[in-house]
Amino acid sequence: MDRRLLLKLLASGAAAGAAPATVWAQLKGETSPRKYEWGFPEYPPTAAGRGNATPFGQGEMNGIETVSGHELYRFPRDHRYHYGPIYHGPEYCEWYYFSAFVYDKATGDPYTIFWMTLFAGWDEGLQRPVKNVFFALHNLKTGDFQPAVTLYPGEFITEGSPSDASKEDFWFRYRVGTPEHGQMEESYRAADETWNFKANVVNAAPERNSVPFSMDITGKVYAPGYIFNTPWGLENEGYDVSRTGRHNPETVYGISYYTIAPKMMISGPVMVNGREMEVEGLAWWEHQWGNLRTPDHLEGHYIWQNAYLDNGDMFRLRFWRKPDLSIAEQITNYAYIHADGRMEYALGASVRWTTIKSWPSNVVKNVDIPLYGKLETPQGTFYVAPEYPEQQAIGFADYTALWEGAMYLHEGSLDGPIVGRAYHENMIVPWYYIPRGFDKPMREDLPRKLDGGMPPAPPFSFFK
Repeated sequence: MDRRLLLKLLASGAAAGAAPATVWAQLKGETSPRKYEWGFPEYPPTAAGRGNATPFGQGEMNGIETVSGHELYRFPRDHRYHYGPIYHGPEYCEWYYFSAFVYDKATGDPYTIFWMTLFAGWDEGLQRPVKNVFFALHNLKTGDFQPAVTLYPGEFITEGSPSDASKEDFWFRYRVGTPEHGQMEESYRAADETWNFKANVVNAAPERNSVPFSMDITGKVYAPGYIFNTPWGLENEGYDVSRTGRHNPETVYGISYYTIAPKMMISGPVMVNGREMEVEGLAWWEHQWGNLRTPDHLEGHYIWQNAYLDNGDMFRLRFWRKPDLSIAEQITNYAYIHADGRMEYALGASVRWTTIKSWPSNVVKNVDIPLYGKLETPQGTFYVAPEYPEQQAIGFADYTALWEGAMYLHEGSLDGPIVGRAYHENMIVPWYYIPRGFDKPMREDLPRKLDGGMPPAPPFSFFK
């Protein structure tokens, strides 16, 4: 909606006299914004010399903020990891992630790949944030599921162009790990929007159901480019178990920045448990950062999903869950991307999940994971189900239930025709994700002060 156009219409009184359907069609851009059937009022220009001698913004700007608050994101700079005055304690958490539908180029066999790496907290022994990897390969034909997980030792090495480099010259690269344990490298080149993700686990941990793996994946971002999960580009991070509302945008406490590239074409060699293959396919990439690891918010209890529909549309959603695992509908968020790039957002109870059948966790006793359900969205109702439910990994503690896997979207019922494919993340983990990185005390300056740091207001009596 063009807000300026609406204000002019209201000021002129034209909107009230025009047919509502016509008005709203033009405001929504369904007819040319240059053709106004109701007419525009004529405004005589203001005579020169009636205001500032120097155009505003070109002279002294004392008392005006010219830096902070002018942009929520700055790309390509914000594709990098973040650290500094706000992000340097145990609450800090940042990650890259992709889930992909790929084919083995030699055999044509279909797979999904999940890859995620956290950069979180502060480890005194490492003298840096903790760095992990989580990887899983799933055969869509046979259901075979092989995960890998580890925490990387070694120095975290960063390289890159200056912050103010042009897009053509902007790049960065991160490296961590040791040859004996495993290593990871992540890099980005802005000139052609190309990413590279290298990772391996040498010393796999059988008690975590982890297998040796390696990958060298190159990804290139295509339209619609980088988008956001909410209209404002931030996400509430978890149900507020403190019930005090201590989220703080000034310090990114209990919230996060969140960017998405829903169409990243990837390719490269992958080795899992001794089996090598060359893959290519379509990945959904995400980057998230903030002071997420807070005891005030249940950040590790949620249902997350991205989906590719057969009509070319896509969507992404998050249902946050309460301690009793019911859905906190008031903070549900949902983004729908049309095939032509248009976006629609929805919040709260306009997007609903109804569990039809649960699957008993094979990782955490007495936990049922709601894998089969009815998903109601503003664009329609889908019935969601995995073909193979055995797509669960063990996280960094035995009590974490981490289901990461492929789903199908059906029309009409769980047995109805397939109309889309999704990658689904069902998390029941502690708010801190990794029980490491807490070697510095929690920061009391991050949560919003409930009194705002002000004295109580004096009494005031209302008229009635």
